[in-house]
Amino acid sequence: MSVRRQIGWVSHESHCYPDLSPAENIKLAGAIYGAPADAWQLASARFGVDAFGEFPLRQLSRGQRQRVALARAMVHRPTLLLLDEPTTGLDVEGIERLFDAVREEASRGAIVLFVTHEAAVADKIASRRLYLERGRLRS
Repeated sequence: MSVRRQIGWVSHESHCYPDLSPAENIKLAGAIYGAPADAWQLASARFGVDAFGEFPLRQLSRGQRQRVALARAMVHRPTLLLLDEPTTGLDVEGIERLFDAVREEASRGAIVLFVTHEAAVADKIASRRLYLERGRLRS
């Protein structure tokens, strides 16, 4: 298994293919990472992507694109999940789905690195917090 297959990542930008639908983006990631054929359906349902799953990504709202990026990052059940400002653009329901997914991933043994500037978000999701202050890491 390659290191790349073990990592899932999301930044504040979705980095999904804008001319593909959410379903196509998630299926493609699943195929690249060797996920089971039905994994895209589970990932899509996990983040509530089904309702807009067939429209081109470029036509979706910022929050919808972020949900697709999250589903795509987790479709292959990575062992390391890097999330950089993953709540960007998400509504309350999207944030709750994200928190549930992060807890599920961590409970199955994945390492989750969740970067946020929002203390309230960190309070809800973190089991351990580190701070970056003036270029130095502190706990």
